[in-house]
This record gives sequence, structure tokens and C-alpha cells, in this order.
Amino acid sequence: MAISSNNIQVYTTLSRELVVEIDKDAKENFRTRSQQINMILTEYYKTKETNNPDTK
Repeated sequence: MAISSNNIQVYTTLSRELVVEIDKDAKENFRTRSQQINMILTEYYKTKETNNPDTK
């Protein structure tokens, strides 16, 4: 994902085991690690909003 005025770059530390799982899923879905993490976070918050419409 390109850095634009609508995006903020974030750095985090993840366990080696979690990164292995993320990389495995990314490869299966033809995504980069960054794209896979973005998808995971996006889907998490979409699901959260769907389950609780009052969440802003």
C-alpha cells in the first residue's frame, strides 16, 4: 500500500510464530505481509462495527 495523505505508516513487533502464520496466509492469498496485516485489521474492525453498530 502506498503512503498517501490518507495513510499512516505504523511499526509494531509481533511474535515470530504470528508472523509465520501471517506469511503463510499471505502466500496462500497472493498478498504481501503488509497487505495481509492490513486485511486482517480491516476485517477485524468491519466485523466489530457490524456486531456493535454504536462503535465509532
